[in-house]
Amino acid sequence: MKEFIETPKDRKRRDLLLFSTILLIITPTLVIIQYNSTPEKVTSQLPNIYIRCNQAINSENYIPSVIELNECIFLSNIKYRGKISVTFPKKGYRLELKGRHSLLGMRIDDDWQLIANYLDHTRMRTKLAFDLWRALLPSNPTAILPESIFLKLFINNEFQGLYLLSERTDRRLFGLNDSQNNLNTSLLLQVPGHHYNFEELVHWEQDYPNEEDGIYIADQIIEDLIFFMKNTSNEEFFNVITGIFSKFDKKNLIDFYLFNFFIHHKNFWSNNYYLVRNSMPSKFFLIPWDFDGSFGQMGWKKYNSNSTVYFGGRNLLYKRLFHNKEFMQEVKTRWAELRADLWTKEYIFGIISKIYNQIQEILEIELEMWKPITVEGYISPEWPDECFYSNEEFDLNEAIQFLYNWTEERLQFCDLYFAL
Repeated sequence: MKEFIETPKDRKRRDLLLFSTILLIITPTLVIIQYNSTPEKVTSQLPNIYIRCNQAINSENYIPSVIELNECIFLSNIKYRGKISVTFPKKGYRLELKGRHSLLGMRIDDDWQLIANYLDHTRMRTKLAFDLWRALLPSNPTAILPESIFLKLFINNEFQGLYLLSERTDRRLFGLNDSQNNLNTSLLLQVPGHHYNFEELVHWEQDYPNEEDGIYIADQIIEDLIFFMKNTSNEEFFNVITGIFSKFDKKNLIDFYLFNFFIHHKNFWSNNYYLVRNSMPSKFFLIPWDFDGSFGQMGWKKYNSNSTVYFGGRNLLYKRLFHNKEFMQEVKTRWAELRADLWTKEYIFGIISKIYNQIQEILEIELEMWKPITVEGYISPEWPDECFYSNEEFDLNEAIQFLYNWTEERLQFCDLYFAL
């Protein structure tokens, strides 16, 4: 009789099953992962993430779950992510692990997100924006956005589609100091809605310091910035020692503008960004976010590449900057520098091709599962109805080619717009 020799792989599987059994005994609210093979029709080289839970996932409260990723098992909590996006058929998710872990080689953390990318025919624009902004890091230390990796999601063994596993935009991402209960504290403020334009005091979400800790400084910080922007002369505003660039990182303001202008980020003037600062005397900097309206697409609606998206009048900070010749000259110089050394057509096309090669095997299945809304079931005051529902026939190859064509045309348009 042939002797059985336990291999490391067999031992790992045995340990996982043993751990699962223990979890089943000590945590009756959780359902343990079954090791079903991936259905043939959704096989690809992308990693799989399996989530098991026996309560209905919702957007208000976390529920307990078990996660398997790369043959590792994690206890976790899960809920839907987003505000508008929770109304879409395909949901995004927030994961809160029991303990901090590195997932797929990314940072060690306990908070993660699964981005659905439902309002994107290509499913690539968020990842493309992340990678394009992060490419600025060698010359701009504020060019920070999460690392992210595509994978296939299964919930209770049901295939949910293609998702982008991403780090959270939080204190750890920016390496912020411990909070202080004063106006010098490190901070992370989020602009979640609209009309956040540095002209009127409205509530900004304070992601850090945590309001639960009894520290709330957002209103006073914003009120002070608004007062400065509304009540200073041009001489004071651009004073070398005490002016706007003593408060905000100038290179960040330039790159934030160029990045959002280039990708045609539809509403970056008044929302969809973060205001970040480490402890004083560090300067404020802006971080772009939420790329549903970018790279020529907003929902199911496409728009051309030759728009200036000049909404600076909706943002007092940039309205004042745009009327300064020296600042605008630095913007043009920076654009020329980026185009020569980094943002070439070949470089950006290389990012697009790399992403597409990763997901193309699963993309047709994904888009067949999650088709555009075909009825007028959603109305948003910010977005036209046609962004959310479509009766047009969808062609994947056409959508991918549109992204390439739009990007090339947009580069050409920006070259003319920012010509020295």
